[in-house]
Amino acid sequence: MRRHKHLLLGLFAVWAVESGTAVADEPGWEIEDYLNSTILTIRIYTIPTHRFRSFVDTAVSTGPFTSQFGGFVNEKILEPISTSDTGFMEVIVLSRYFDKGTADMVNQKRDPYLRGMSESDPVTINATLVEHNFGNWRWEGGASASAVGLASAKPYDTRRIMDNQDLSVSFGKAGYVGQVGLLESYSSSANVASIRKELSTRSDIAGASIFKADGGYVVYSEYFRTSDRLAGKSLSVASRGNERGDGWFTGGHLGVVSSNYGNR
Repeated sequence: MRRHKHLLLGLFAVWAVESGTAVADEPGWEIEDYLNSTILTIRIYTIPTHRFRSFVDTAVSTGPFTSQFGGFVNEKILEPISTSDTGFMEVIVLSRYFDKGTADMVNQKRDPYLRGMSESDPVTINATLVEHNFGNWRWEGGASASAVGLASAKPYDTRRIMDNQDLSVSFGKAGYVGQVGLLESYSSSANVASIRKELSTRSDIAGASIFKADGGYVVYSEYFRTSDRLAGKSLSVASRGNERGDGWFTGGHLGVVSSNYGNR
């Protein structure tokens, strides 16, 4: 189907073989599960750069991929595109669920393992889905943003999106790795309409999800290609608020999706 086109399919295939945590060719109902799941948990870990692969292996082996939790939907791990010369990197784990209870179970089981690999307690953010915004795959062929626009949908309003062959819903598909993902924060003074408007100016966007958290709004988006404007995004992690490692971050985190798996 046209909506599943990607510029980076070759790279996806290489990463899928190497990571062992990608399961592609999901049927439409599994994409709908991703689009309709409303719970997002974010963990930002500061780890030594050389331990990234070991970190991913531990995250997968102790996380929901090996457990049959009905409420788990999808997890993506982002490897930063650029790292500092300090020898450390900020790795983001994005996990999608249908219910908070399953999210709590997974995090309680896994957090001790990943905290042991992290330089400091992770920033933890729990957020709720507000809406999705879908790009149009014709942008790949050079169509202008004004010609194709964005299409928005609330949770459980995605059937009409799935039936539109021009829209890209593949950012909700498990198994694809190697694509560029961007996690951004917006202050609580922002509003959804203004965030949506800003996203619509990105002519290379494949899709974006807007979430509401205690500290403001969080947006996760993926791209057909990476512009110079996006490449300038940088992440700043706020001080942790308490012993559980809660906190916030400012700016954006641009990374490569290194793992992307759904419920087995």
